[in-house]
Amino acid sequence: MERIDRRERTGASWRDLEQAKVVAQRHEFIDVDFINEDASVGEFLDPTTWSMSLVRLPYDHIQGRKGLLIRQDEEWIALPFMAIDTPETVEE
Repeated sequence: MERIDRRERTGASWRDLEQAKVVAQRHEFIDVDFINEDASVGEFLDPTTWSMSLVRLPYDHIQGRKGLLIRQDEEWIALPFMAIDTPETVEE
């Protein structure tokens, strides 16, 4: 998906995209600050229950970066960082 966002030729066709499964829509994502984190697990304040929760960190997580999470089937899933997740800068 990153390559499609950057308009790179990837060899991916619409047929590949039609077979993709949508786990969550963008409006369902939440950004969290991790209270404690190590190489594989991050601890954060769950906004639905106001208690501490744990989530397995994505493969490309850098300590100190906010986490992008979705809630599916009563479990939190951390999503990997993608270029589209960076805020756009407005050039003057």
